[in-house]
Amino acid sequence: DITMEPLDLSVRPPRSPYAQMHGIYMIPRTIDKMRAQLPGGKLGPYSLSTEFGPGLSIFLLDGLRLSEKTLFQLVQQAQAEEDIVNWLQGSVDLSGKARINEMLLGPTAGDVLELIPQSIFDEFYPAAKTMPKTAPMFDILIEDDRLMFPAYFAVRLRQRSSPAEIYAMLPARKQ
Repeated sequence: DITMEPLDLSVRPPRSPYAQMHGIYMIPRTIDKMRAQLPGGKLGPYSLSTEFGPGLSIFLLDGLRLSEKTLFQLVQQAQAEEDIVNWLQGSVDLSGKARINEMLLGPTAGDVLELIPQSIFDEFYPAAKTMPKTAPMFDILIEDDRLMFPAYFAVRLRQRSSPAEIYAMLPARKQ
């Protein structure tokens, strides 16, 4: 049986929180975190939740009414990401995607700072130190990824052949 390869998130970031599956943000990033927990993978500095509360991946799973265990088992058994796409299509009510996306896109640095002390927040999200309190958490996650893995992003930019491909790497901005 061929299964999905584990990921080493100590040497590269998971996909952008803006990456979508079935029109829902965060699913590909959450799958990457699950793949990092497969035998041979490394989660590195990433997690699904913290001692202070659930991360955005857990909010995503709650919105899909899907347990962390169920998704992990699916990732363990999948031969390719398309297996996950197909399973979600047939097994999960995806009609609430607008509500889920709104819930995921909504939190800002200021919102999280209402829940945890500034010193802890800065430790978890170093890029946030230079960003406004109104910055969306998705943008903070991307900037933290860039801080942790600058060589990875430099190589990715050099591999792009067109401005459109480079633009696709950048976070989507709210209109």
